Amino acid sequence: VSLTIANQGVTHPVATISGSGVVGSKIQIGNKSFSLTDNDVFYNEIAVNKAPRIDWSVSRTAGPAPFTFVVDGKSCFDPEGKQLTYKIDFGDGIVSSSDSVSHTYTAEGNYFVKFKITDPEGVTSETGTQISVWNNSFLPNIPPTVSMSSPSSNSQFNDNTYIDLKVNTLDVDGYISKIDYFATNTVSPFETIKIFTNDGYPLVGKWLNPIAGVWDIYAEVYDNYNLKATSSKKRITVKHIDITQLHLPSELTNAHIFPNPLHDTDLYLNCPLNNTKYTISNLAGMNIKEGVAQQGLNILKLDGFKSGIYIISLTNNHDKINIKLIVQ
Repeated sequence: VSLTIANQGVTHPVATISGSGVVGSKIQIGNKSFSLTDNDVFYNEIAVNKAPRIDWSVSRTAGPAPFTFVVDGKSCFDPEGKQLTYKIDFGDGIVSSSDSVSHTYTAEGNYFVKFKITDPEGVTSETGTQISVWNNSFLPNIPPTVSMSSPSSNSQFNDNTYIDLKVNTLDVDGYISKIDYFATNTVSPFETIKIFTNDGYPLVGKWLNPIAGVWDIYAEVYDNYNLKATSSKKRITVKHIDITQLHLPSELTNAHIFPNPLHDTDLYLNCPLNNTKYTISNLAGMNIKEGVAQQGLNILKLDGFKSGIYIISLTNNHDKINIKLIVQ
């Protein structure tokens, strides 16, 4: 009598009994007992090792370089509940043994990612997918978008204060590298002035001491490829306030400057209070010089000031006064 086990390593190995005198005999395999007939062929019911099951994902499969994606195989499992080992071959010389990993292709091309899992008995399962990467320089640059969020349309302001400037902007394939805010006078000569500029972030600004009138405010932004976008305009009104009619602290009203008009670089500020902050700005609201003055005579060096009209703002605690300066 001979017993042959065939097809080992598969789910249902086959046992074949051949020879004479085996009819009615029994064979014991594990805890199973089988009755045999002459030349009987049967399937045993002994559990055999099963291949591990693949359950993986790739976050994305195509895009411009540099192209970053994630391979996640954490959901793979072994039917017998044993520990798996992983091999992820990215096709560019990089191989990972992690069950989840991020990878970046820096060069264009078609790559094939091979994903393989192995159980402790050496039984494997594998799959793969193609990743396509192209050169970003061949893609057209998408211009940014921008809209004004502050000031709001039909807002009113006084010319002895400031106006907050804010935008909502988006650049889907880069970043904002520069922003300019402009104000256009709505009456003749329809002059446009730049009231704030900034290279990069933050994208907010202030128009200090805005000029009285009705203005259209708008912004222009540039992306890192120097493409420009222009916002729609917001119309505002700036009213003139006669500071001589305001209720001001008696101490600051005693402050004065000389000579005015200024023909030299030295401006004298006679300040009635210690630790008084001064800010000198042009009519576009841009700060040109600032500092702290003490009680008594202060000398302000105005080197490089161009001819024109400037506003000197003096602030002490909650008290403030503006003085007009003419540079000739």
